[in-house]
Amino acid sequence: MTCNTDPTISQTYSCDWLDDYNYFDLIWWVPLVEIKCPPYCTEEPDLNVPNTYFNTYDNSSTYGTGDRISFECNTVYYEFVYKSCDNGTWSQVSSQCPATILCDGPPVLDMATSDYEVGYHFDGDFITYTCEMSGVKRTSICRRNGTWSSVTACPVLQPIGSSFTPTENVTSAFIMSHEGYKSGTRYGPSINAKWFFEPIGNGCKPQVTFIGDIFQVNGKGQCKKRADFVEIKQFKKKKRNWKTKRFCGKSNPNSMGVITAKWDDVPLVVDFRTNKNKHGFGFMALVSYEHCF
Repeated sequence: MTCNTDPTISQTYSCDWLDDYNYFDLIWWVPLVEIKCPPYCTEEPDLNVPNTYFNTYDNSSTYGTGDRISFECNTVYYEFVYKSCDNGTWSQVSSQCPATILCDGPPVLDMATSDYEVGYHFDGDFITYTCEMSGVKRTSICRRNGTWSSVTACPVLQPIGSSFTPTENVTSAFIMSHEGYKSGTRYGPSINAKWFFEPIGNGCKPQVTFIGDIFQVNGKGQCKKRADFVEIKQFKKKKRNWKTKRFCGKSNPNSMGVITAKWDDVPLVVDFRTNKNKHGFGFMALVSYEHCF
């Protein structure tokens, strides 16, 4: 036995026992009962809820006790407030959407472009930055307190032979080999280019990701003992030194994956070698400690 959903008719019903019981049952044992259905909300609710721009009310639908409609806030990303039908009456809104939250101009990120557009920016809006040299992405989000979240600095370019120690604000470095080495001759002598990335302990192991073609000479990758390769290594006293395989030839950087240092208490060395006197491309790599902060 259920309540009729037509709110225009009486809401009191007798038990329809001929439907509920087989005709041949001892129906004279079934007492006559009455049920009273809760009244429906037949009037349209007040849809003027501050700081909302959308609601789910449908005037062609029937709303009984426990049914509710939702209102989406226009000041907070994907947040809703509600009104419920209760015994024929619409309740007050469950809570209030916060007052309009606007974020002012976003933070400036050096050596990066962004997709920021002048206009109103509410809680949950975000801006994407692209670092110019490395292509690394950064994001800043408009927060409920009206401020933008901070962004980590773009990876800094490290000169050959330099040593890099990360900080909370500068967590990654960008390294790039030269296309040719000019030193007296057209393309220069043999070169052993190295970069050193200092340890910070606490289990933090720097990670290397190639983001450009691996070294290549005249279209053919070289991987000889003393020529044309990139190698990542660490040296540790009283232990066997650790190094990766040699990366050489024209390769898809994405296939290299992320290379993680073995130890957290000795420097990570990126070693680039070439002794060819012909034009060679090079490589680009990102060395990151971001996962440590």
